[in-house]
Amino acid sequence: MTVSEGENAVMLCQSDLAGKAVNWQFERFSPSAEREHICHDGEIPEKYAHKYSIHSNSSTETLSYNLVIHHVDFDDQGEYTCIEKAGIGNPASANLTVVPRPDSTTSG
Repeated sequence: MTVSEGENAVMLCQSDLAGKAVNWQFERFSPSAEREHICHDGEIPEKYAHKYSIHSNSSTETLSYNLVIHHVDFDDQGEYTCIEKAGIGNPASANLTVVPRPDSTTSG
């Protein structure tokens, strides 16, 4: 997924499990990067609350636990992984790439 700097990004995750069924992890694009746990049991820790939120939807048979990354910047680039809490199913990952904000002052 590619998003312009300053926009919000939504990483999608679906599960067949009800309740707070997923964890989200993040690993920056860096050889020395460590994996950060940004959501545990559907809850965002306070230190990440300004940057992330979970939007869940249980109106369908498959539940969604989408991670919203607010006002992305270049530090948000990396791999985001959704893991079902119960260990059922395979983790789902997606990469986030941030591009410079389009210059709104260009004339044409």
